Amino acid sequence: MLYYTANNYPVVFYMDAEKTEVVAELNLEYGSALSSASFTVPTKTGYSLLGWAYEGTTEKLNLANETVPANAVNLVALWEIESYTVNFRANGGKYEDGSDLKTTTVTFGDKVVAPEEPARDGFAFNGWNPALPEAIADGSDVRNHTAVWKQETYSIKWVSDGKDVSADFETSATHGYEITAPEMEKLGYTFNGWDYNGETYAAGDVITIVDTNNNDGDELTITANWTANIYEAIFDANGGSWADGTTKTVEAAFDSAITAPAN
Repeated sequence: MLYYTANNYPVVFYMDAEKTEVVAELNLEYGSALSSASFTVPTKTGYSLLGWAYEGTTEKLNLANETVPANAVNLVALWEIESYTVNFRANGGKYEDGSDLKTTTVTFGDKVVAPEEPARDGFAFNGWNPALPEAIADGSDVRNHTAVWKQETYSIKWVSDGKDVSADFETSATHGYEITAPEMEKLGYTFNGWDYNGETYAAGDVITIVDTNNNDGDELTITANWTANIYEAIFDANGGSWADGTTKTVEAAFDSAITAPAN
């Protein structure tokens, strides 16, 4: 009776079609399934292993259905480049469409391009954390970049009658900062309050500083609002008379000319 022993044949697994790197070099028994090959499955940053193909082809093999032939055989790895989700979080700000999150998909090796900068009242956009890489260079499935903000500070100028009266008042504030409107006095005038951002704030009211498309360091003006007092001027006929009496009363605003009544 004759007994035969199956020969072994070299089976080489390569990292890619260019055969730049040997993954495993094995001697496997003729007729055995190629899936019986035991080696460490390779990895490649930025790529997913799809499977294996015979050298010179790109058709993915089912190794369980492929057997070792009576000759040496080479197999090459098939790779698929990965794409990653990149999130841009506004971190208290908003994008033009009102959202606080923008998402894009970037292929490994491609440059990460941010969407439009978000905006936030009282803050200046100051980049992303972490900073955007020139290209996706690792295998993170999801990347998160969060907006970094620098709080803006504004200088406050208090004006009355065109003159700067800031010396006695607060002169620096950030968005949302609250200032109690101070009292003012002026001979012959009634103080109505302070004009700021389209409103008048009476003494004691709270003025809330707001960002109206301002930049860090911008000067905001708060202006005193005055109304001249009205006074009565009494004219006495001094022995004479008018048709309706011996005196006439004329109203005039403070610091304005008084018009005498007709004779």
